Amino acid sequence: MKKSLVYSSILFAFLFFSKASFANTITGNAPDKTDPILEITDKFNEVKLGLTKDSVYMIFSENALSAANQNFKIQNEVNTQNFEDSEGKFITGSVSYLTSNRIEYKIEDISGINFTNGKLSFSYKTKSEIGFEDIFAFDGTKAINNFYVEDLEDFIFTFTNSLKS
Repeated sequence: MKKSLVYSSILFAFLFFSKASFANTITGNAPDKTDPILEITDKFNEVKLGLTKDSVYMIFSENALSAANQNFKIQNEVNTQNFEDSEGKFITGSVSYLTSNRIEYKIEDISGINFTNGKLSFSYKTKSEIGFEDIFAFDGTKAINNFYVEDLEDFIFTFTNSLKS
């Protein structure tokens, strides 16, 4: 009798804790509004472009981060050489640098996306200093142009369908 009581207690404890663990697994995997609806990766595995219920984001590697910051520095040097005030003094601005490997725009801040000749471009209602088109890959090309066409088509389809719902 004592053995069956011990086995019953062990069985009960096993079922109770495994059921609790299973419930945590289900709720832990429940979709959240910040979970990606779709995420695509570029040809070099350096950049990811993702879509959530509320935003579009881009995550990029340290190589892409360095390439983008180097490009911002060069662009600022070119701009400062081209701008002088009426007294011949240079008008300089500060260089924009990325401090994070992620940029994100809320969907309501994007006025549209365009897909022409295999290239994706974004139009913004409100744009910060840095957009998706400003991120460069390690080879000097715009990172937004390094995705597979099929993935970009899927991204646009999912993006436009998410706006409808």
